[in-house]
Amino acid sequence: MSNIFGIVEIGSTNTKAYKYEKGTLINLGFKTIEFKKNYIVDSCITLSDITLLSQFINSVFDANTKIYVYATSVFRDLSLHEIATFETELRSNSPIESFNVVSAKKENEYTVFGAINNISLVEDICVFVGGGGSTEISICRDGRIIEMVNSDVGVTDITKAFPDLSESYATTGIDIVTRYITERLCVPSNKAKYIVLAGGDFLLRYVNAKYPIAENTLFTSKNHPFTVSYLENNKFEDLYYHKISLDDLRKCTPDNPKWWNGTRAMCAFTNAVALAVGAEIIIPTKISMIYGIVANLLNRDNSKLSISFL
Repeated sequence: MSNIFGIVEIGSTNTKAYKYEKGTLINLGFKTIEFKKNYIVDSCITLSDITLLSQFINSVFDANTKIYVYATSVFRDLSLHEIATFETELRSNSPIESFNVVSAKKENEYTVFGAINNISLVEDICVFVGGGGSTEISICRDGRIIEMVNSDVGVTDITKAFPDLSESYATTGIDIVTRYITERLCVPSNKAKYIVLAGGDFLLRYVNAKYPIAENTLFTSKNHPFTVSYLENNKFEDLYYHKISLDDLRKCTPDNPKWWNGTRAMCAFTNAVALAVGAEIIIPTKISMIYGIVANLLNRDNSKLSISFL
């Protein structure tokens, strides 16, 4: 395996790109491409979405980079013919090395690897992997998964049921949305004091919306810089629904304003999972399955990767 290569993660709503170079991961940015939402409408992966994906890939990688593409969520429901057609169309416009559809179980394992690697906590840790079309929850102990549950429900499903969540101010309360999610979500039987939020850029919301986060004093990790108590988090998210303007926050990401559309739904997912496992401390991160993917590509079981967000 080369010391330099590219990785693209395709989710139901957001696509992320990274470059691995000599032990360091560089975040190349993300693009909102609503694969699941448009698949529901058109009953297929639309050519316009594939075009957007190709344009994004070509804009962040040079032509000589080996690019490994990993798709999740809605792509798991495609037929082999649909997958082959998608890959052929993508390859015709972008120089990719391989295309892979990642199972929910494997996505969870990849993400948990990054979320708990080198963390030293005595208590159990819940890793919540939130996505546009699916949700994965793991309870981890002593650096390994002791329980894993997956659900075919994600942010896209919630914003479809409650479209006002994507407006500048929501009219539906977070308690109503949390209850709706709880009725549809598979949850673990084990409890955990800590919950790590992973699978998306949670820090983008927590920092820009000015959540009451504090420096992480539980352990040292630049990938887990902040913590917030569940009670403070829940209190703030009521404000996030009704007092904080998404239109204002969209100005933080002028190239990708649609990213904020699903953030209130993700608040309710966090609330539902935290309640289910009895979490007291929330640890928001921007960790995704990229860590596990890189370790797998390098054939390393305990990869100590640093990451730089540029």
